[in-house]
Amino acid sequence: MIKGPKAILSSAISNALSEYFIIDPSTNIESNLLHDAKIVLRHVQLKPQQSIIPLGTNDNDDDDDGFTDTATTIATTTGSVDKVVFSWTWSVGYGSGGDTGEWIRDALLLLRGPSLNAV
Repeated sequence: MIKGPKAILSSAISNALSEYFIIDPSTNIESNLLHDAKIVLRHVQLKPQQSIIPLGTNDNDDDDDGFTDTATTIATTTGSVDKVVFSWTWSVGYGSGGDTGEWIRDALLLLRGPSLNAV
């Protein structure tokens, strides 16, 4: 199946954001590339993200191995975002030399209504 520019760009942005969000391209994505130059994702879940947080260091152990022990904890962040807006300005013919080799400029990522939990 041949995809048009709108579907290709929506799919590329969806794939880029899928590292952090659970996205269903058939239901979560709104776009109007001709008028607005933006992609809107609605009601998306965050993928669980784990972070290792150092709590402090000491060398008070009994094994006398010469190494400093570092206490850590693992935090998992989950949640959702009501609205993710990725917008830009088309860059066709922009600049003094005409073609800059860039398709978009002034890109902006906006998150509205985040609900985060960290455990």
